[in-house]
Amino acid sequence: MANIFTDSFFSKQMKKLRAELGLDDAKISEYKKIVQRRIEYVNDFDPEEGGEEKDWPGFEKHVFRDLLGYRIKDDFPYDYNVLRQKKIKKAGSGGGTGKADCTLGFYPGKNKNDDLVVVEFKAPDTKDLGDASDQLWNYMINHDSCKWGIVTNFNEIILFHRNLSKDKNQKFYFVVPDEIKDKKLSLSDDKELIKFLAVFRKDRMLDKGKSVTETMLELQGIEEKKIEKEFYAKYYKLRLDLFNEIAKHNPQYNKKEKNLLLLPRKS
Repeated sequence: MANIFTDSFFSKQMKKLRAELGLDDAKISEYKKIVQRRIEYVNDFDPEEGGEEKDWPGFEKHVFRDLLGYRIKDDFPYDYNVLRQKKIKKAGSGGGTGKADCTLGFYPGKNKNDDLVVVEFKAPDTKDLGDASDQLWNYMINHDSCKWGIVTNFNEIILFHRNLSKDKNQKFYFVVPDEIKDKKLSLSDDKELIKFLAVFRKDRMLDKGKSVTETMLELQGIEEKKIEKEFYAKYYKLRLDLFNEIAKHNPQYNKKEKNLLLLPRKS
């Protein structure tokens, strides 16, 4: 599977993102304490004592509220960003009404329709989130206002965008699974934490128009096209230089053959 955001994009943007997010050393240290609490939770999880419903409140407070800045109903009962148990038409079994575990959006008063992100939770001992990702995708495509989808087992967090292929996602971990060798992929690493905040933070992901996260995705696309054009310009020059060098020693090559060799690529 391909990432939504490339490692090279984040590497180039890291200094800028840190400034945009207002992350000095003290703030990063504060956030890493929250991350450490989640790491301890994952390491100490007992499937006989915990589960999706029991473990949800801690994730809501530590991750959505304390780390990402979402307003939760416990603190702001009349103006919040996290809604539990959202019914979605045509997303259930046999085309009936389904029920997403959680949505993120703007919920002032009785308005419950501004869902911008759909979230699907699985128990912390769920190792394979493939089926949950399929279920999440079904919610996303049947919910017009939804732009993003998140599936998580409270440790692994996977992000999807409805306008991209389901095979494209972005993964983050509190505790990196044993089969993944690069342990720097944990949110305890400064760079991973900055990436996580840049993508998921409420002031970046939630917007009824174009969000900061969506703008960041567009910027990556522009940069990729620029790199592609530069690559083919250098590739064309290399082919031309190579032909001229060959032609210098092989005068039998004519102009027509040169033009055939240097035909532009098909788009």
